[in-house]
Amino acid sequence: MVQRKHIALEDENVKKIQSLIDKHNGNLSAAIRDAIELTSIALQYYPTVEDAKSLITTLKEIQEDQVIIQVPLFQWLLKKTRGLIIDKQILDYIIDPFSITSIPELEDFINNMCRDFGWHVEVMIDCDNDDNPTNATVTFTGTHKENIYHLARMVGEFLAIYKKLGIVSVHPQLGELEIEFKLKPSTDEARQDLIDNLGYMVHIEKELKAHPNFWKQLIREHSATNYNLVSIHKNFYEDLMSGKIPRALFTIESTTGRPLEDMSLSRFLHTIKITSETSRVVNKVYVEGENLKIRHGFRNMKAVENIKNVFIHILEGSGHNYDAEITSTFIYLRHHPEIEDKTQELFRKLSENGEVVQKVISEFVDFLRSVEDIDFIEQIKSFGRGLGRMLMMQYEEKYGSKYWDIQTFKKAIEPADRQIKSNWELRSNSLRYTVHECAYANDPNKCHMHREIFKGAIEYAFGDLADVDSIKLLSHGDEYCDVYIYTQ
Repeated sequence: MVQRKHIALEDENVKKIQSLIDKHNGNLSAAIRDAIELTSIALQYYPTVEDAKSLITTLKEIQEDQVIIQVPLFQWLLKKTRGLIIDKQILDYIIDPFSITSIPELEDFINNMCRDFGWHVEVMIDCDNDDNPTNATVTFTGTHKENIYHLARMVGEFLAIYKKLGIVSVHPQLGELEIEFKLKPSTDEARQDLIDNLGYMVHIEKELKAHPNFWKQLIREHSATNYNLVSIHKNFYEDLMSGKIPRALFTIESTTGRPLEDMSLSRFLHTIKITSETSRVVNKVYVEGENLKIRHGFRNMKAVENIKNVFIHILEGSGHNYDAEITSTFIYLRHHPEIEDKTQELFRKLSENGEVVQKVISEFVDFLRSVEDIDFIEQIKSFGRGLGRMLMMQYEEKYGSKYWDIQTFKKAIEPADRQIKSNWELRSNSLRYTVHECAYANDPNKCHMHREIFKGAIEYAFGDLADVDSIKLLSHGDEYCDVYIYTQ
Protein backbone atom coordinates (compact mmCIF):
# COMPACT_ATOMS: atom_id res chain seq x y z
CA MET A 1 0.00 0.00 0.00
CA VAL A 2 1.43 3.34 -1.01
CA GLN A 3 1.23 6.09 1.58
CA ARG A 4 1.59 9.64 0.35
CA LYS A 5 3.21 12.06 2.78
CA HIS A 6 4.53 15.56 2.31
CA ILE A 7 8.21 16.23 3.12
CA ALA A 8 10.24 19.41 2.83
CA LEU A 9 13.63 19.31 1.06
CA GLU A 10 16.10 22.15 0.61
CA ASP A 11 17.81 22.58 -2.73
CA GLU A 12 21.08 21.29 -1.28
CA ASN A 13 19.32 18.05 -0.24
CA VAL A 14 17.93 17.58 -3.71
CA LYS A 15 21.38 18.15 -5.23
CA LYS A 16 22.86 15.36 -3.06
CA ILE A 17 20.52 12.78 -4.67
CA GLN A 18 20.56 14.30 -8.15
CA SER A 19 22.22 11.22 -9.61
CA LEU A 20 19.35 9.08 -8.29
CA ILE A 21 16.75 11.53 -9.67
CA ASP A 22 18.41 11.37 -13.07
CA LYS A 23 18.42 7.58 -12.86
CA HIS A 24 14.62 7.60 -12.45
CA ASN A 25 14.06 10.27 -15.12
CA GLY A 26 13.14 13.01 -12.65
CA ASN A 27 10.95 10.89 -10.37
CA LEU A 28 11.84 12.31 -6.93
CA SER A 29 9.82 9.70 -5.02
CA ALA A 30 11.70 6.83 -6.67
CA ALA A 31 15.03 8.55 -5.96
CA ILE A 32 14.17 8.94 -2.28
CA ARG A 33 13.16 5.25 -2.07
CA ASP A 34 16.62 4.31 -3.44
CA ALA A 35 18.31 6.58 -0.89
CA ILE A 36 16.32 4.93 1.92
CA GLU A 37 17.32 1.48 0.63
CA LEU A 38 21.02 2.41 0.62
CA THR A 39 20.80 3.83 4.13
CA SER A 40 19.01 0.70 5.38
CA ILE A 41 21.79 -1.54 4.04
CA ALA A 42 24.54 0.60 5.62
CA LEU A 43 22.80 0.64 9.01
CA GLN A 44 22.65 -3.16 9.02
CA TYR A 45 26.44 -3.21 9.46
CA TYR A 46 27.08 0.07 11.26
CA PRO A 47 24.89 1.24 14.16
CA THR A 48 24.90 4.98 13.44
CA VAL A 49 24.68 7.28 10.44
CA GLU A 50 28.13 8.66 11.34
CA ASP A 51 29.66 5.18 11.18
CA ALA A 52 27.92 4.57 7.85
CA LYS A 53 29.39 7.81 6.50
CA SER A 54 32.83 6.63 7.65
CA LEU A 55 32.31 3.37 5.76
CA ILE A 56 31.45 5.19 2.54
CA THR A 57 34.46 7.49 2.97
CA THR A 58 36.73 4.49 3.54
CA LEU A 59 35.40 2.75 0.44
CA LYS A 60 36.23 5.86 -1.59
CA GLU A 61 39.79 5.82 -0.19
CA ILE A 62 40.09 2.12 -0.99
CA GLN A 63 39.46 2.91 -4.62
CA GLU A 64 42.51 5.20 -4.57
CA ASP A 65 45.29 3.46 -2.60
CA GLN A 66 43.88 0.30 -1.00
CA VAL A 67 42.34 -2.97 -2.03
CA ILE A 68 39.53 -5.15 -0.73
CA ILE A 69 40.37 -8.80 -0.06
CA GLN A 70 38.28 -11.66 1.27
CA VAL A 71 38.54 -12.40 5.00
CA PRO A 72 40.02 -15.94 4.59
CA LEU A 73 42.73 -14.58 2.32
CA PHE A 74 43.43 -11.70 4.72
CA GLN A 75 43.76 -14.11 7.66
CA TRP A 76 46.07 -16.34 5.61
CA LEU A 77 48.33 -13.39 4.77
CA LEU A 78 48.52 -12.35 8.42
CA LYS A 79 49.34 -15.90 9.46
CA LYS A 80 52.17 -16.11 6.91
CA THR A 81 53.70 -12.84 8.17
CA ARG A 82 53.51 -13.88 11.83
CA GLY A 83 56.70 -12.98 13.69
CA LEU A 84 57.76 -10.33 11.14
CA ILE A 85 58.09 -6.59 11.77
CA ILE A 86 56.95 -4.28 8.96
CA ASP A 87 59.40 -1.79 7.42
CA LYS A 88 59.56 1.65 8.99
CA GLN A 89 58.51 3.32 5.71
CA ILE A 90 55.31 1.27 5.65
CA LEU A 91 54.67 1.98 9.33
CA ASP A 92 55.02 5.73 8.73
CA TYR A 93 52.60 5.50 5.82
CA ILE A 94 50.00 3.78 8.02
CA ILE A 95 50.58 5.81 11.20
CA ASP A 96 51.84 9.28 10.34
CA PRO A 97 54.34 10.19 13.12
CA PHE A 98 53.88 13.91 12.41
CA SER A 99 50.13 13.88 13.05
CA ILE A 100 50.07 11.13 15.71
CA THR A 101 52.32 12.36 18.52
CA SER A 102 50.54 11.56 21.80
CA ILE A 103 49.41 8.25 23.26
CA PRO A 104 45.66 9.20 23.21
CA GLU A 105 46.00 10.16 19.54
CA LEU A 106 47.60 6.80 18.80
CA GLU A 107 44.84 4.95 20.64
CA ASP A 108 42.07 6.84 18.80
CA PHE A 109 43.76 6.36 15.42
CA ILE A 110 44.20 2.60 15.87
CA ASN A 111 40.62 2.11 17.06
CA ASN A 112 39.19 4.18 14.19
CA MET A 113 41.33 2.24 11.70
CA CYS A 114 40.18 -1.10 13.12
CA ARG A 115 36.54 0.00 12.93
CA ASP A 116 36.85 1.33 9.38
CA PHE A 117 38.64 -1.78 8.14
CA GLY A 118 36.35 -4.18 9.98
CA TRP A 119 39.23 -5.77 11.93
CA HIS A 120 37.10 -6.19 15.07
CA VAL A 121 39.93 -5.30 17.46
CA GLU A 122 39.78 -2.74 20.26
CA VAL A 123 42.93 -1.16 21.68
CA MET A 124 43.32 0.44 25.10
CA ILE A 125 46.56 2.17 26.14
CA ASP A 126 47.24 3.08 29.76
CA CYS A 127 50.39 5.15 30.40
CA ASP A 128 51.94 7.49 32.96
CA ASN A 129 52.39 10.39 30.52
CA ASP A 130 50.52 11.11 27.30
CA ASP A 131 53.44 12.70 25.46
CA ASN A 132 56.58 11.13 26.96
CA PRO A 133 55.61 7.94 28.81
CA THR A 134 58.08 5.89 30.82
CA ASN A 135 55.64 3.02 31.35
CA ALA A 136 52.66 1.86 29.33
CA THR A 137 50.29 -1.08 29.15
CA VAL A 138 48.55 -1.84 25.87
CA THR A 139 45.58 -4.21 25.77
CA PHE A 140 44.29 -5.65 22.49
CA THR A 141 40.84 -7.27 22.55
CA GLY A 142 39.30 -9.06 19.57
CA THR A 143 37.99 -12.22 18.02
CA HIS A 144 40.82 -12.97 15.55
CA LYS A 145 44.22 -13.84 17.05
CA GLU A 146 46.11 -12.95 13.88
CA ASN A 147 44.57 -9.47 13.77
CA ILE A 148 45.52 -8.89 17.39
CA TYR A 149 49.16 -9.91 16.96
CA HIS A 150 49.52 -7.96 13.72
CA LEU A 151 48.31 -4.80 15.47
CA ALA A 152 50.51 -5.56 18.48
CA ARG A 153 53.62 -5.66 16.30
CA MET A 154 52.56 -2.45 14.55
CA VAL A 155 51.81 -0.53 17.75
CA GLY A 156 54.92 -1.99 19.42
CA GLU A 157 57.11 -0.78 16.56
CA PHE A 158 55.60 2.71 16.68
CA LEU A 159 56.17 2.94 20.44
CA ALA A 160 59.74 1.63 20.08
CA ILE A 161 60.74 4.05 17.32
CA TYR A 162 58.96 7.20 18.45
CA LYS A 163 58.66 6.76 22.23
CA LYS A 164 61.65 4.43 22.99
CA LEU A 165 59.32 2.04 24.77
CA GLY A 166 60.54 -1.56 24.90
CA ILE A 167 58.48 -4.61 25.75
CA VAL A 168 58.84 -5.85 29.32
CA SER A 169 56.33 -8.69 29.21
CA VAL A 170 53.61 -10.19 27.01
CA HIS A 171 50.47 -11.73 28.55
CA PRO A 172 48.29 -13.62 26.05
CA GLN A 173 44.77 -14.62 27.10
CA LEU A 174 41.70 -15.90 25.32
CA GLY A 175 40.55 -13.07 23.05
CA GLU A 176 42.99 -10.62 24.61
CA LEU A 177 46.66 -9.66 24.55
CA GLU A 178 48.25 -7.43 27.18
CA ILE A 179 51.73 -6.00 26.65
CA GLU A 180 53.73 -4.01 29.19
CA PHE A 181 56.23 -1.41 27.95
CA LYS A 182 59.06 0.47 29.66
CA LEU A 183 61.26 3.36 28.53
CA LYS A 184 64.63 2.22 27.19
CA PRO A 185 67.88 4.21 26.74
CA SER A 186 67.71 4.02 22.94
CA THR A 187 65.41 3.23 20.04
CA ASP A 188 67.62 0.28 19.07
CA GLU A 189 67.20 -1.36 22.49
CA ALA A 190 63.45 -0.79 22.44
CA ARG A 191 63.16 -2.24 18.94
CA GLN A 192 65.29 -5.24 19.94
CA ASP A 193 62.81 -5.91 22.76
CA LEU A 194 60.05 -5.94 20.16
CA ILE A 195 61.96 -8.44 18.00
CA ASP A 196 62.78 -10.66 21.00
CA ASN A 197 59.13 -10.84 22.09
CA LEU A 198 57.07 -10.60 18.89
CA GLY A 199 59.50 -10.74 15.96
CA TYR A 200 60.90 -14.25 16.12
CA MET A 201 60.92 -14.52 12.30
CA VAL A 202 62.91 -11.31 11.68
CA HIS A 203 66.41 -12.85 11.74
CA ILE A 204 65.21 -16.05 10.08
CA GLU A 205 63.74 -14.14 7.14
CA LYS A 206 66.92 -12.07 6.83
CA GLU A 207 69.12 -15.17 6.59
CA LEU A 208 66.74 -16.96 4.24
CA LYS A 209 66.82 -14.02 1.85
CA ALA A 210 70.60 -13.64 2.12
CA HIS A 211 71.41 -17.32 1.44
CA PRO A 212 68.32 -18.97 -0.08
CA ASN A 213 70.14 -21.79 -1.88
CA PHE A 214 72.15 -22.75 1.19
CA TRP A 215 69.09 -22.96 3.47
CA LYS A 216 67.01 -24.71 0.84
CA GLN A 217 69.63 -27.44 0.49
CA LEU A 218 70.27 -27.69 4.24
CA ILE A 219 66.56 -28.05 5.00
CA ARG A 220 66.24 -30.69 2.26
CA GLU A 221 69.16 -32.69 3.72
CA HIS A 222 67.90 -32.48 7.31
CA SER A 223 64.45 -33.54 6.21
CA ALA A 224 65.74 -36.42 4.09
CA THR A 225 67.80 -37.80 7.01
CA ASN A 226 65.02 -37.29 9.57
CA TYR A 227 67.18 -34.64 11.26
CA ASN A 228 70.12 -36.95 11.86
CA LEU A 229 72.65 -34.44 10.53
CA VAL A 230 74.97 -32.70 12.98
CA SER A 231 75.70 -28.98 12.50
CA ILE A 232 78.74 -27.82 14.45
CA HIS A 233 81.18 -24.94 14.37
CA LYS A 234 84.25 -25.42 12.18
CA ASN A 235 86.58 -25.03 15.19
CA PHE A 236 84.59 -27.71 17.03
CA TYR A 237 85.02 -30.02 14.05
CA GLU A 238 88.73 -29.22 13.83
CA ASP A 239 89.22 -30.16 17.49
CA LEU A 240 87.44 -33.47 16.89
CA MET A 241 89.64 -34.22 13.89
CA SER A 242 92.81 -33.45 15.85
CA GLY A 243 91.80 -35.61 18.82
CA LYS A 244 91.13 -32.72 21.21
CA ILE A 245 88.11 -32.26 23.44
CA PRO A 246 86.18 -29.33 21.94
CA ARG A 247 85.42 -26.60 24.42
CA ALA A 248 82.49 -25.39 22.31
CA LEU A 249 82.06 -22.29 24.50
CA PHE A 250 82.20 -20.00 21.49
CA THR A 251 79.13 -21.75 20.04
CA ILE A 252 77.06 -21.00 23.13
CA GLU A 253 78.28 -17.41 23.41
CA SER A 254 77.64 -16.66 19.75
CA THR A 255 74.16 -18.14 20.03
CA THR A 256 73.14 -16.00 23.00
CA GLY A 257 75.19 -12.91 22.29
CA ARG A 258 76.11 -12.81 26.00
CA PRO A 259 79.35 -13.76 27.80
CA LEU A 260 79.06 -16.88 29.93
CA GLU A 261 79.95 -15.12 33.17
CA ASP A 262 76.83 -12.96 32.81
CA MET A 263 74.50 -15.97 32.75
CA SER A 264 72.77 -17.53 35.72
CA LEU A 265 73.18 -21.31 36.02
CA SER A 266 69.56 -21.93 35.01
CA ARG A 267 69.95 -19.74 31.90
CA PHE A 268 73.26 -21.41 31.09
CA LEU A 269 71.77 -24.91 31.30
CA HIS A 270 68.82 -23.88 29.14
CA THR A 271 71.23 -22.42 26.57
CA ILE A 272 73.23 -25.68 26.55
CA LYS A 273 69.99 -27.56 25.93
CA ILE A 274 68.89 -25.37 23.00
CA THR A 275 72.35 -25.25 21.39
CA SER A 276 72.97 -29.00 21.74
CA GLU A 277 69.56 -30.06 20.45
CA THR A 278 69.59 -27.60 17.55
CA SER A 279 73.07 -28.63 16.40
CA ARG A 280 72.01 -32.31 16.87
CA VAL A 281 75.21 -33.07 18.79
CA VAL A 282 72.89 -35.11 21.02
CA ASN A 283 69.27 -36.16 20.64
CA LYS A 284 67.72 -34.55 23.70
CA VAL A 285 68.76 -32.63 26.81
CA TYR A 286 66.53 -32.59 29.90
CA VAL A 287 67.16 -29.87 32.48
CA GLU A 288 66.23 -31.29 35.88
CA GLY A 289 66.78 -28.53 38.40
CA GLU A 290 70.56 -27.97 38.35
CA ASN A 291 71.27 -31.35 36.75
CA LEU A 292 71.29 -32.48 33.12
CA LYS A 293 70.00 -35.72 31.67
CA ILE A 294 71.23 -36.15 28.10
CA ARG A 295 69.89 -38.71 25.62
CA HIS A 296 73.02 -39.02 23.50
CA GLY A 297 71.87 -41.31 20.67
CA PHE A 298 75.31 -42.90 20.07
CA ARG A 299 76.20 -46.60 19.87
CA ASN A 300 79.96 -46.38 20.42
CA MET A 301 80.72 -45.84 24.12
CA LYS A 302 84.02 -44.17 23.33
CA ALA A 303 82.05 -41.54 21.41
CA VAL A 304 79.72 -41.21 24.41
CA GLU A 305 82.73 -40.69 26.68
CA ASN A 306 84.01 -37.91 24.44
CA ILE A 307 80.60 -36.24 24.31
CA LYS A 308 80.45 -36.41 28.10
CA ASN A 309 83.86 -34.72 28.30
CA VAL A 310 82.66 -31.95 25.99
CA PHE A 311 79.76 -31.14 28.31
CA ILE A 312 81.96 -31.37 31.42
CA HIS A 313 84.48 -28.93 29.88
CA ILE A 314 81.73 -26.51 28.87
CA LEU A 315 80.34 -26.43 32.40
CA GLU A 316 83.78 -26.38 34.00
CA GLY A 317 84.85 -23.45 31.84
CA SER A 318 81.99 -21.44 33.27
CA GLY A 319 82.98 -22.27 36.84
CA HIS A 320 80.42 -25.02 37.50
CA ASN A 321 81.37 -28.38 38.99
CA TYR A 322 79.60 -31.45 37.63
CA ASP A 323 80.02 -35.18 38.03
CA ALA A 324 79.12 -37.51 35.15
CA GLU A 325 77.72 -41.00 34.69
CA ILE A 326 77.17 -42.60 31.29
CA THR A 327 74.95 -45.44 30.11
CA SER A 328 74.12 -46.84 26.69
CA THR A 329 71.25 -44.33 26.46
CA PHE A 330 71.94 -41.38 28.75
CA ILE A 331 74.63 -39.11 30.13
CA TYR A 332 73.79 -37.93 33.66
CA LEU A 333 75.47 -34.72 34.83
CA ARG A 334 75.04 -33.93 38.54
CA HIS A 335 75.81 -30.54 39.99
CA HIS A 336 78.11 -30.34 43.05
CA PRO A 337 77.89 -26.83 44.50
CA GLU A 338 79.72 -27.97 47.67
CA ILE A 339 82.81 -28.75 45.55
CA GLU A 340 82.47 -25.38 43.81
CA ASP A 341 82.41 -23.65 47.21
CA LYS A 342 85.49 -25.55 48.43
CA THR A 343 87.33 -24.80 45.20
CA GLN A 344 86.62 -21.07 45.53
CA GLU A 345 87.76 -21.15 49.16
CA LEU A 346 91.09 -22.76 48.22
CA PHE A 347 91.61 -20.45 45.26
CA ARG A 348 91.14 -17.46 47.57
CA LYS A 349 93.89 -18.86 49.79
CA LEU A 350 96.09 -19.25 46.75
CA SER A 351 95.41 -15.68 45.63
CA GLU A 352 96.55 -14.44 49.04
CA ASN A 353 99.70 -16.58 49.00
CA GLY A 354 100.92 -18.08 45.74
CA GLU A 355 103.41 -20.31 47.57
CA VAL A 356 100.82 -22.66 49.08
CA VAL A 357 100.03 -24.68 45.93
CA GLN A 358 101.02 -28.03 47.46
CA LYS A 359 99.02 -27.33 50.62
CA VAL A 360 95.96 -26.42 48.50
CA ILE A 361 96.29 -29.64 46.49
CA SER A 362 96.51 -31.79 49.64
CA GLU A 363 93.56 -30.03 51.28
CA PHE A 364 91.38 -30.53 48.23
CA VAL A 365 92.25 -34.23 47.95
CA ASP A 366 91.39 -34.69 51.65
CA PHE A 367 88.10 -32.83 51.15
CA LEU A 368 87.10 -35.00 48.19
CA ARG A 369 87.39 -38.12 50.32
CA SER A 370 84.51 -36.81 52.41
CA VAL A 371 82.21 -36.28 49.43
CA GLU A 372 80.01 -39.20 48.45
CA ASP A 373 78.80 -40.34 45.04
CA ILE A 374 81.44 -38.65 42.85
CA ASP A 375 83.97 -39.69 40.24
CA PHE A 376 87.08 -39.08 42.35
CA ILE A 377 89.64 -39.05 39.53
CA GLU A 378 87.54 -36.77 37.31
CA GLN A 379 87.11 -34.31 40.17
CA ILE A 380 90.88 -34.35 40.74
CA LYS A 381 91.45 -33.58 37.07
CA SER A 382 88.84 -30.82 37.04
CA PHE A 383 90.37 -29.12 40.07
CA GLY A 384 93.82 -29.41 38.50
CA ARG A 385 92.72 -27.66 35.31
CA GLY A 386 91.12 -24.90 37.35
CA LEU A 387 94.27 -24.55 39.44
CA GLY A 388 96.38 -24.25 36.30
CA ARG A 389 94.17 -21.43 35.01
CA MET A 390 94.35 -19.77 38.43
CA LEU A 391 98.17 -19.76 38.38
CA MET A 392 98.17 -18.10 34.98
CA MET A 393 95.71 -15.41 36.13
CA GLN A 394 97.83 -14.75 39.24
CA TYR A 395 100.90 -14.26 37.07
CA GLU A 396 99.00 -11.80 34.85
CA GLU A 397 97.79 -9.86 37.87
CA LYS A 398 101.26 -9.76 39.44
CA TYR A 399 103.13 -8.59 36.35
CA GLY A 400 100.34 -6.70 34.58
CA SER A 401 100.87 -8.47 31.26
CA LYS A 402 98.79 -10.93 29.27
CA TYR A 403 101.51 -11.75 26.75
CA TRP A 404 102.41 -15.42 26.87
CA ASP A 405 105.39 -17.28 25.44
CA ILE A 406 107.30 -20.39 26.52
CA GLN A 407 109.52 -18.41 28.92
CA THR A 408 106.68 -16.63 30.74
CA PHE A 409 104.71 -19.86 30.89
CA LYS A 410 107.63 -21.60 32.64
CA LYS A 411 107.80 -18.83 35.27
CA ALA A 412 104.06 -18.87 35.89
CA ILE A 413 103.86 -22.65 36.39
CA GLU A 414 106.82 -22.84 38.81
CA PRO A 415 104.72 -22.67 42.05
CA ALA A 416 103.09 -25.98 41.06
CA ASP A 417 106.36 -27.59 40.00
CA ARG A 418 108.57 -27.10 43.06
CA GLN A 419 108.20 -30.60 44.53
CA ILE A 420 109.13 -32.18 41.23
CA LYS A 421 112.72 -32.50 40.06
CA SER A 422 111.99 -31.37 36.55
CA ASN A 423 114.13 -30.14 33.71
CA TRP A 424 113.02 -27.50 31.20
CA GLU A 425 114.55 -27.27 27.75
CA LEU A 426 113.37 -24.05 26.12
CA ARG A 427 113.36 -23.47 22.38
CA SER A 428 111.91 -20.70 20.23
CA ASN A 429 108.39 -22.10 20.00
CA SER A 430 108.55 -25.33 21.96
CA LEU A 431 109.40 -26.68 25.39
CA ARG A 432 110.64 -30.08 26.47
CA TYR A 433 109.67 -30.99 30.02
CA THR A 434 111.33 -34.01 31.62
CA VAL A 435 111.05 -35.47 35.12
CA HIS A 436 113.36 -38.23 36.38
CA GLU A 437 112.26 -38.20 40.04
CA CYS A 438 108.75 -37.25 41.11
CA ALA A 439 107.11 -37.19 44.54
CA TYR A 440 103.81 -37.92 42.80
CA ALA A 441 104.94 -40.97 40.82
CA ASN A 442 103.38 -43.35 43.34
CA ASP A 443 100.38 -41.13 44.12
CA PRO A 444 97.96 -41.43 41.15
CA ASN A 445 95.65 -38.73 42.51
CA LYS A 446 98.27 -36.00 42.73
CA CYS A 447 99.92 -37.21 39.51
CA HIS A 448 96.63 -36.81 37.64
CA MET A 449 96.16 -33.39 39.18
CA HIS A 450 99.66 -32.20 38.25
CA ARG A 451 99.16 -33.21 34.64
CA GLU A 452 95.80 -31.42 34.54
CA ILE A 453 97.36 -28.30 36.07
CA PHE A 454 99.58 -28.20 33.01
CA LYS A 455 96.61 -28.67 30.69
CA GLY A 456 94.58 -25.93 32.33
CA ALA A 457 97.54 -23.55 32.33
CA ILE A 458 98.40 -24.24 28.68
CA GLU A 459 94.78 -23.85 27.62
CA TYR A 460 94.54 -20.50 29.43
CA ALA A 461 97.85 -19.13 28.15
CA PHE A 462 97.81 -20.39 24.56
CA GLY A 463 94.25 -21.52 23.85
CA ASP A 464 94.15 -23.53 20.63
CA LEU A 465 97.65 -22.38 19.66
CA ALA A 466 99.49 -25.03 21.67
CA ASP A 467 99.77 -28.81 21.53
CA VAL A 468 101.00 -31.20 24.23
CA ASP A 469 102.64 -34.50 23.37
CA SER A 470 103.32 -36.90 26.26
CA ILE A 471 106.04 -39.29 25.07
CA LYS A 472 106.73 -41.04 28.38
CA LEU A 473 105.18 -40.97 31.87
CA LEU A 474 106.52 -42.30 35.18
CA SER A 475 102.97 -43.17 36.23
CA HIS A 476 102.75 -45.46 33.19
CA GLY A 477 105.86 -47.39 34.18
CA ASP A 478 108.32 -45.46 32.02
CA GLU A 479 111.75 -44.57 33.41
CA TYR A 480 110.97 -40.84 33.31
CA CYS A 481 108.38 -38.32 32.11
CA ASP A 482 109.02 -36.77 28.73
CA VAL A 483 106.55 -34.13 27.57
CA TYR A 484 106.73 -31.69 24.66
CA ILE A 485 104.76 -28.43 24.41
CA TYR A 486 104.54 -26.80 20.99
CA THR A 487 103.23 -23.29 20.37
CA GLN A 488 102.43 -21.57 17.10
